[in-house]
Amino acid sequence: MISDSLELCQERLKKNEIELKIIRPGFDVEISAFDTQMIQVLLNLIINSLDAIKNLTEKWIEIEYQVVDDLLNIIVRDSGLGLDSDIVSKIMNPFFTTKERGQGTGLGLSLSKSIIENHEGRLYYNPDSSNTEFVIELPYMRTFTEASK
Repeated sequence: MISDSLELCQERLKKNEIELKIIRPGFDVEISAFDTQMIQVLLNLIINSLDAIKNLTEKWIEIEYQVVDDLLNIIVRDSGLGLDSDIVSKIMNPFFTTKERGQGTGLGLSLSKSIIENHEGRLYYNPDSSNTEFVIELPYMRTFTEASK
């Protein structure tokens, strides 16, 4: 899913000189999900990050997988310094956007939240991060590859 999402925005990342980091666990993780919907969520989070940091001096996006108990956390973190507390309660609302007029519909996070909830998961902003960070929590199934046996 990550590679498919990245293929769709690779050129924009390169054009804006944004470094992309991916941190994976030492084993393969499977989730039961509709691929196209999960790609849509990841792509939305990556593009939101890209738009938010493209004018910063330090520009990076990090996608990290963490397994916590029976959940897979997919963390999308960027070099931004977080969101103002006055907009955090509104960001998942339909039609709310911080982008300039004509640059966004304000539906990306709202739709992404619905997609994740339909997959029995949760999408949220992490205010405790020193950077801008969104977390997708999904139920997971652990599988072992030959290398991890």
